[in-house]
Amino acid sequence: MRSPPLVGIDPFETALELARHNVIEAGLEARITLRSALVQDLTDENCYDLVGSGHVPAANVAAQGLHRVRAALRPGGWAVLGSLAAEGEGLQPAVLRLMSVLFGSRSLFAHHAADMLNAAGYESVRVLPATLGVPIE
Repeated sequence: MRSPPLVGIDPFETALELARHNVIEAGLEARITLRSALVQDLTDENCYDLVGSGHVPAANVAAQGLHRVRAALRPGGWAVLGSLAAEGEGLQPAVLRLMSVLFGSRSLFAHHAADMLNAAGYESVRVLPATLGVPIE
């Protein structure tokens, strides 16, 4: 059975309810499937070209989940992870670290995520600078 073009998973029902509302409002029910699941419990195999995460969860969850995500990717597939924790001084890195704590990632920095990706057997791991999207002056 072929997977739908986009599958979203989240363990929190509140997030799924909001996502379902947005999917229906956009008329994308035929193209997007939403499931309640933990990334570390993902059972899909060799069926996705791209897996993305808005933020990297706590390190122990991420390490387990990254192995499952790798198994779910087709050969040549991509995993794109977001890490809010930013190193350095100033307001922007401090705000990013606070957001990371609030979203459950604690102080998981991008280089930690890269180390976990490498340990899980991913190839061509790259780290891009963290940003809020709008520079804070």
